[in-house]
Amino acid sequence: MAEQSGRAPFDAVLCDVDNVIRSYDPSGLHALERAAGLAEGT
Repeated sequence: MAEQSGRAPFDAVLCDVDNVIRSYDPSGLHALERAAGLAEGT
C-alpha cells in the first residue's frame, strides 16, 4: 500500500527461504582487495 507521498513504505523485501540467517565479516575480503590494489567492495 502506498503512503500519501505515493512511495511504498519500504525499499526492499527480505525473504528467508531456508531458515538460516547468514552474516559474515567482510574485513578479510577488504584486506585481500586492498592487497590486490583494488578498491574495497569491487
